[in-house]
Amino acid sequence: SEDWQEYNGGTKTAWRYSGYNLQSNMRYIVKSKAKDTAGNFGAESVVRVYTYDTNRSTASVVYPQNNTAYRAINIVEGGHLDEPWNSTSSVKVTIYNERLNRYWRGTSWEDWDGVLSWISTSTAGTALMVYGSTWSYNFGSVSDKQSGDRYIVVSKGYDKAGNVQENFSGNGSSVTFVYDTTAPESMITYPVSGMVNSI
Repeated sequence: SEDWQEYNGGTKTAWRYSGYNLQSNMRYIVKSKAKDTAGNFGAESVVRVYTYDTNRSTASVVYPQNNTAYRAINIVEGGHLDEPWNSTSSVKVTIYNERLNRYWRGTSWEDWDGVLSWISTSTAGTALMVYGSTWSYNFGSVSDKQSGDRYIVVSKGYDKAGNVQENFSGNGSSVTFVYDTTAPESMITYPVSGMVNSI
């Protein structure tokens, strides 16, 4: 049912109402009509429909897996979720190399920058790709990879209401992995070469 609230503030040509206690994840339909001092009502305004959303989107890293070593890795990928409206608008990712103590910016390794160190769909060089419910990055474009390098990848979600992900722990949003192309070695320590009478 409609709930008309009377408001007498504002000016002759503009008004603003802030008396509602909005609930997150609720969709609201708003319309207005004017009333003059003689008691005449004007026609109803155009309807505005909006969703009040304070939930934050969560982006996750699906591949590579956390605490795993890889001898070859050409892609980093994950997903994003924003309940209940599925309104993720964008994802950003950071890739950190512990050996270099630098962050990848699409073309080179650089010191941390609060804006540029987050790889996005508009990053120069190799940009992030964001799809309906997933994202991916071409890790093959990352330079100066050496065997034994440890990387930390963190993903961050943004939704259409302007909410930004703040929690990156315990929700799959960050992973650590090792790039390892060094083959293992084995040797025999016993028995020694020669003749033996027991083993």
